[in-house]
Amino acid sequence: MNLANNILKLRDEEYQVLKTSCYTTAGGVLITDPFDENTAMVKLYSLVPIYYEFGENPLANLESQILPERSVKLFAVSPGSRLSLMRVQETGLLNIVEYAHVSYERKMPF
Repeated sequence: MNLANNILKLRDEEYQVLKTSCYTTAGGVLITDPFDENTAMVKLYSLVPIYYEFGENPLANLESQILPERSVKLFAVSPGSRLSLMRVQETGLLNIVEYAHVSYERKMPF
């Protein structure tokens, strides 16, 4: 993974930052607004462990996947899907970065 100038490079694919959001993982379950129609990847970073679910109508719960504290994780997502999260124990901050696939033409050497 290479991240420079807001471009995420994974293998031969490039992704441009669309939006960055920050949430507080206070009590209860949080469900984000639907991702942008151009969103292809989402990066999560949380200062505290959180339960998370992706989907059309997700609902994080005690059986959901856990993002460990101070972890960064990338996910391929469908446009319009949402993220639901719930704190494991303490309150903290969660950063979400949405990426769009970069379309570009490869220039031929002639």
